[in-house]
Amino acid sequence: MPQLFTRKIIWAVDVLEEPGLQERAAETIRALARKERLELDAVFLPILAHLRLPALDLSGPWLEEYREQAEMSLSGLLERYGLAAFGRPVMIERNFASTLDAVRALSDYAKEAGASLILASTHGRTGLGRLLLGSFAETLLQYSEVPVMTVGPQNKGRSEIDTILFPTDFSREGRWAYRQVVELGARFGAEVVLYHALQPSMQQFMQSESYLLTGTWMPGAMPAAVETDDGLARAEKRARKWVAWAGGRGVRARFVIDEGVGSVADAILAAARKQGCELIAIEAESGPMTAMLLGSVTRQVVRHAEAPVMVFRPVKSAAAELPSRSAA
Repeated sequence: MPQLFTRKIIWAVDVLEEPGLQERAAETIRALARKERLELDAVFLPILAHLRLPALDLSGPWLEEYREQAEMSLSGLLERYGLAAFGRPVMIERNFASTLDAVRALSDYAKEAGASLILASTHGRTGLGRLLLGSFAETLLQYSEVPVMTVGPQNKGRSEIDTILFPTDFSREGRWAYRQVVELGARFGAEVVLYHALQPSMQQFMQSESYLLTGTWMPGAMPAAVETDDGLARAEKRARKWVAWAGGRGVRARFVIDEGVGSVADAILAAARKQGCELIAIEAESGPMTAMLLGSVTRQVVRHAEAPVMVFRPVKSAAAELPSRSAA
């Protein structure tokens, strides 16, 4: 199996961020470093300061002073959180026009550095707070070609990553992401828990209270993939094959199937808590889900998860080994 993951990871750091989020992110990095020797670039982009300093001007002599202060702050963070032995401070010097511009620059930097992961904090804001402050992490999730791991305010510190929850609908995109999750499990000696939220049949949904009261699909209740009556048997058959595929590569795996799920995001979060998972790995696109619905599910998981969330975006050009349709 070709290697997808390297030792190099990128930490997108906001030097003005509250210490609590910094500590949660650093704790996640330490948990990864316990299983494998890492190389860490703590990267600061001035766009992060733009959220609080709109008039920031990166030009002339002031730039040199700003760079020195930023690198000193980054070095201090690495020292404070026990990451200085394998981490180095990096500032991307550019006057970014927008958050998207900065996200693309960070993604390009990560690719050029040969990184396999970008770690970023998310404040989990919704509504007006998110509109006013923007969302660097969520924009990064949408556009980065390098897998992104988020750590949010609900995160409960984990000293080890021993169990990974992988929600899936067994689509082709799901197989692509699963291959990466299995490799991640092999690298860190972690067990993979396949999670499938079995949706009600169309007939059951049409007869449900939410539909009868409104006559419309309800946000959060709309099935990601409407299952037929034999959906459980088909899901179990696929799950067993996926578990066997992981076992053939030396990775422990098992599956959990929940029936009659309403909110997919809530079901994923509940499963992660119940299974004691230290990491949630989720695909950024998935089979019959529309982009809007999937985006909603992914965003809700990222904002409210008590564990770090790793998001994979399919790379269309990737010639990756997949569990075949006959094997999955």
